[in-house]
Formats: sequence, C-alpha cells, structure tokens
Amino acid sequence: MKQEDRARVLKAVSDVPGLKVACEGEGRNRRVVFTPDKAAPLPKRSILPADDDEDDLEG
Repeated sequence: MKQEDRARVLKAVSDVPGLKVACEGEGRNRRVVFTPDKAAPLPKRSILPADDDEDDLEG
C-alpha cells in the first residue's frame, strides 16, 4: 500500500469510536493495524471445528 493510501485510511478511520489504527513495520512490510479499544475474546461457540475434510466441498 502506498504512503498516500495509508494516510487516507488513517484519516478516514481516525474518527471511528472504539477503534485505534496505526501503521507499523518498514519498507514492503509496512502495514495498517486496526485494534479495538476494549479487546474481548470470541465466544467459544463461534470458533469453527478443526475439520479439514475437503470431501464436504464437492458438489
């Protein structure tokens, strides 16, 4: 992502309540990071089972 694009994202999201946004990294590894103000764990029921069978994808 170009520097101008990152700046646009930072400016657009800066007014969103409950969200922190920052850039980190260097060079090609530079990225935009979105972090909630109050981190909350996901409920256990929303975690998908670790079933790796690809047979279900046929159809």
